[in-house]
Amino acid sequence: MADSEAWMAESQAWIGIQFKDGSWISSNDGRLAAYVNWALDEPNGGTGEPCAITWGGFQWRWADFLCTHEARAVCEIDM
Repeated sequence: MADSEAWMAESQAWIGIQFKDGSWISSNDGRLAAYVNWALDEPNGGTGEPCAITWGGFQWRWADFLCTHEARAVCEIDM
């Protein structure tokens, strides 16, 4: 596996979705997440892991995650 492939497989990025009041919502506007792309058996931590990441190890599908752990962020910019 090339170095870049190994790096991507271990890369994680916070996607701005949090578990609040029993639902996964956007941290940006507080709305219910309109789209989900959970990995198999995810989310698996409930209120113990209230943030969501996309992870290369799950083919960029989502996993729940502790909000106190570091992760990259996904940003949108005008090109």
